[in-house]
Amino acid sequence: MIKKLSFLFLCVFCVESFAHAPHDEISDVFMISDNNSVFLYAISRSSLYLKSGDNSFKRLVKGLDNTQFLQRLAMTKAGEKILFLTSAGDGVYISSDLGNSWRKSNSGLSNPELYLIEPSKYRPGFVLTCGLSGGLYYSVNNGDSWQEFVEFNSKQITAIYESPEGYFFSDNQGSIFELDLKTLKSKEIFQLESQYG
Repeated sequence: MIKKLSFLFLCVFCVESFAHAPHDEISDVFMISDNNSVFLYAISRSSLYLKSGDNSFKRLVKGLDNTQFLQRLAMTKAGEKILFLTSAGDGVYISSDLGNSWRKSNSGLSNPELYLIEPSKYRPGFVLTCGLSGGLYYSVNNGDSWQEFVEFNSKQITAIYESPEGYFFSDNQGSIFELDLKTLKSKEIFQLESQYG
């Protein structure tokens, strides 16, 4: 009888453990250090959490009406403290109070399925974001409105990096592009297949 109860307990315990496993996935972590305070954010599926002073995480919900998974969190340079949050179908959310409240900002986005987002450290108000399945968008007003780089609407951007001269980004076809921030023109600077084909 003890063996049967132990086996039953083990089965129930395993089912309970695995039932919650997908909900515990953390897809992005972001930290802000400000005036001796540390703000630690975590994205889990369609929820955003902030670590509070008692070392517990609280869910941030004000203004987040998303129905799809959240993707990435980013912030403008330290002085501005504007947070950007992308989602896999609800577009971009913006917060100017360290995440306590959010507003959706999708004006100009032809596809709200977004992934990466990168506010400029060198050009105030400039932000890049890209789609999950293609598309690259930019804003010159901290995300209040967006414009599309039409030449990238069929390219899936996989990484974005900013330098003082401009942005570099790669796609899933093995290309690296450079974006000049002064002209907003891009050029391919590397193609994996042509270099090592």
